[in-house]
Amino acid sequence: MTRILCMAILALGGCSTFNTATSTVDMTALSKSAYTAKSTYAGLLIVAVAYNQRPPCGGTVVICRDPVVVEQIRKASVAADAGTQAAENAVRSLGSNPLVVQAAVTAATQSVAAFKVVTDTFGSK
Repeated sequence: MTRILCMAILALGGCSTFNTATSTVDMTALSKSAYTAKSTYAGLLIVAVAYNQRPPCGGTVVICRDPVVVEQIRKASVAADAGTQAAENAVRSLGSNPLVVQAAVTAATQSVAAFKVVTDTFGSK
C-alpha cells in the first residue's frame, strides 16, 4: 500500500519535497492541511464546472468553452481529486507513517495549486 501511495505521490510530483530525515511531524497540522486542500479543490471545481457549461466556441458566441481548455481543466481536476483523496485517506489511517502522510498532503496541496492556476487562467475568460 505504501508503495502504491508513493507512486501516486511521485506521479503528482510530491516527492520532490519529501524529507526522509527523522523529525517530529504534527499530525493535526497535516490533517488541517489535507482538509484545506480538499475544500479549496471543491471551491475551484465550481469555477471549472461553470466554464465547462459554457456553449462551445464558434460563430457569434462571445463567452464560450474551448475543447483544449476543457481537457486542461479535466487533467488538472483529476490530479487534484486524486491528490486530495490520497491525503484524506492518509490522515484518516491510524498508524500511517507520518512521512508518508506528509508527502501525501504536500502532493495534494501542489496538485490543488496547479488546478487553481488552470481555473484562474481560464475561469474568468
